[in-house]
Amino acid sequence: MFGPASQAPATSAPTATPVAAASTPVSGVVGNLSQGRIAFGSERDGNPEIYLLTSAAPGANRLTDSPGQDAQPAWSPDGSRIVFSTDRDGASQIYTMDADGSGRKKLSDGRGGDGFPAWSPDGRRVAFASDRAGNADIYVMNLDGTGVTRLTSGPDNDLAPSWSPDGGRIVFDRDLGGTDFELFVVNPDGTGETRLTNDPASDQAPAWSPDGLRIAFFSDRAGNFEIFTMKADGSDVTRVTHDPADDVEPAWSPDGGQFAFVSTRDGNEEIYVMNVDGTAVVRLTDSPADDGAPAWSK
Repeated sequence: MFGPASQAPATSAPTATPVAAASTPVSGVVGNLSQGRIAFGSERDGNPEIYLLTSAAPGANRLTDSPGQDAQPAWSPDGSRIVFSTDRDGASQIYTMDADGSGRKKLSDGRGGDGFPAWSPDGRRVAFASDRAGNADIYVMNLDGTGVTRLTSGPDNDLAPSWSPDGGRIVFDRDLGGTDFELFVVNPDGTGETRLTNDPASDQAPAWSPDGLRIAFFSDRAGNFEIFTMKADGSDVTRVTHDPADDVEPAWSPDGGQFAFVSTRDGNEEIYVMNVDGTAVVRLTDSPADDGAPAWSK
């Protein structure tokens, strides 16, 4: 559930892993990024690791080099650190690291499989999914690993949390069985759970826009998987991509004008960018291995 592919107890203080910066240049980049930095997961070097694309320089740098599976990167609000999931200690756990791959710290404590981390807008907490109570639920914890709070509970698996820009709500997807995933929202204290989508198809991997007005997600409601957006209350669902291949895992650009996303339109899974209306699609990566889970920072 918390492996390298995204759709593809943490009460002790974090432990630091003293390592040098792991940033290593790699090949397999064909497009130029117009703004900021994109962290992503890839198996291009034979093992799931986290990589970085920047607008300042061509190519990609490898940030992690672990025998375990490092995946699901998400940026801190100031862009100085990355939170990610890894099974380097056994079960999948939550770690942070500096943006150059150095300064790794373990946040969660191994009481279950933890994944899909998302940094709060105030930089003080991390939301994540965990199966420590049986099925997967949404939790939050402080940045030092303390104060773990369970937000959702029930028989279904809750995954892929994303904070609203004001920090007042968390959107996530819920596996209702079979291929039916729906999007829900909950307050950071576990109150106010509300269902946003109700479609027999699979709606997954929600991502809140920087202005808080819309939520992007991917869905197969049109047949294959495509990128959609909707208002934050679940209304005005708008299709963004129109391609016979699968387009998944949308990530907003810092200015809200573009998406990074994953697509199989040229064969295997690669990272692309496009305008939020679906125009000006640019392919960024070109690797025989799959690239996924993009996260965009300034």
